[in-house]
Amino acid sequence: MKLYPTITEADQKKPKTGEGRELSAADAEAAEDKSAVKAAEAVGVMPEDEAALSFLQDYENAVKIASVRIGEKAFYYRKNLRHYYLPYSRIGRVFRRIYAVPVKMCCGYGDINLERMVFLGKDGKQLLEVELPSKGEAESAFEKLKARLPEVDFTVPKSLQKQRARELDELKKQRRASVIRH
Repeated sequence: MKLYPTITEADQKKPKTGEGRELSAADAEAAEDKSAVKAAEAVGVMPEDEAALSFLQDYENAVKIASVRIGEKAFYYRKNLRHYYLPYSRIGRVFRRIYAVPVKMCCGYGDINLERMVFLGKDGKQLLEVELPSKGEAESAFEKLKARLPEVDFTVPKSLQKQRARELDELKKQRRASVIRH
């Protein structure tokens, strides 16, 4: 199994090698290394380094909660068919976000709550948002992370609290308007 590091939007916006500019010596060397890795992957042989092995061992020993794992070195999650990790050194704040999704059922309208854990970097930018299947699993994962990371803040930033309050007010107004129409 291969683990992939979490890639943020800022990482994706970095210019790629060779797009509209000449390659420097360092870029050419990096491109050769990438082609060697791709060739090794095609044959089925991956160059193993100590960091990759340590994350893989940490993944295997991590506590599994639903689709995520909480290890000694990183937070592991699945996205599509790949396994990713987010090193604890990059995390500055963690909080739970609950989305109330309106649904129409046979007996009327209701809400289904979707539990998500949000990870912010030390610079305040969002690194990751992971959905967990139930409230109990979300609470369990949150408590295990609190125990594992005492130096990290586990509260919602005030700016996001105000924004969420405005969104909830707008949602309530829309629901009142839809009830009056029906």
